[in-house]
Amino acid sequence: MTTPTQELHDRGQSLWLDNITRAMLDEGAIARYIDEYAVTGLTSNPSIFDNAIASGAYDEAIRAGRAAFDRLTRVAAVQGPLLADLVTALAADDPSRAQLDSIRGGFAQLVTQKRAFDRSIAELRKATDARPFPDDARAAAAVSANLKHWSEELAAASRSLADRAARGVEQPALAAWLETAPMEFTSLARELRVAQDALDRLPRLYGAEVGSALAAGNRPPGAFPVRRSAGRISGAPTPRHKEPECPG
Repeated sequence: MTTPTQELHDRGQSLWLDNITRAMLDEGAIARYIDEYAVTGLTSNPSIFDNAIASGAYDEAIRAGRAAFDRLTRVAAVQGPLLADLVTALAADDPSRAQLDSIRGGFAQLVTQKRAFDRSIAELRKATDARPFPDDARAAAAVSANLKHWSEELAAASRSLADRAARGVEQPALAAWLETAPMEFTSLARELRVAQDALDRLPRLYGAEVGSALAAGNRPPGAFPVRRSAGRISGAPTPRHKEPECPG
């Protein structure tokens, strides 16, 4: 059965929805509007962006992501000194020495740079005269990138350490450490990936860019076309930004 909106679409009229929220994306409302009402795009404005960000979706996902990253930092702070002692106790020609020292160095760098990274995320989430809206989208992307980096690092370290343990270890302290470290790293890597996935599923909003354009007296981009792609809906291409550097 042809609907009135489909008839308008067939006559060349594009129908746009003047709203966008996380719930609409998660619950399939936008897909339903496309399929049942021939909606072809979404329009937005600073008020809509502000309401969408204020809905709590970004706050919840960023908070969970940073909590996972905080746990990683605590693990790094504990494991770093342990690894330093293990490296010191190993013979200079022991094949495990370079590998363990590399993990130790990464953890040390993470702990050292974590505070600066936290400050950069906090700055992105502040509204300023030049950027009237907090840039939660970039903050979420930066946290996600760090979670991805460290989940991959931990997973790779866990596999390598498990292989080393399987070949047998004569040094008692190293043997004892290898009984638990690979499993701990694997569990933490999974936790980081779960937090990363929640961040990656956030809608790509551009409130900060719109606010900056308004502050500069420019006409902000207010309409993002909807495209069908592999069964999912995608919006405007993500702009490239210089993100906060990844600790470690």
